[in-house]
Amino acid sequence: MHIGSKHLTDFYSDTVTPKKCINGNGKTETCNVLERKKTRLNEQNYGLGLSHHNLIVGAYKNSLQKTSVYAARDFRYKFFYARVGLLTGYGLKIPLTIVHGVSIQFTPRYKLDINIIQETNRTPLTLGMSIIYKI
Repeated sequence: MHIGSKHLTDFYSDTVTPKKCINGNGKTETCNVLERKKTRLNEQNYGLGLSHHNLIVGAYKNSLQKTSVYAARDFRYKFFYARVGLLTGYGLKIPLTIVHGVSIQFTPRYKLDINIIQETNRTPLTLGMSIIYKI
């Protein structure tokens, strides 16, 4: 179960808005104005996932208040891991994602994954947490 995230950097979104402008000849024309605004991000990203061996699939409410669906493969070495897969919900042209992390095993059935999600032009640098229960 994915339980939440903490965004380590501010995130700004860009919007292009057509507006009326006066050109150098004094005539009115339409021009595009780029507006940059700070985006309030969701830090309670609840979701569920299933894994089998090193394959994982799931869904959660992402930082942009949209539903994200993912399918990935885990590569683990001791308590470190890298997760490589496909991720929707961020408007990426190529929805490839790489997540790094650390697993803390509490019991044979319970562990905590701490995820580090790299900053992109669509998302800020993010620290996430997932509680894993092995059936």
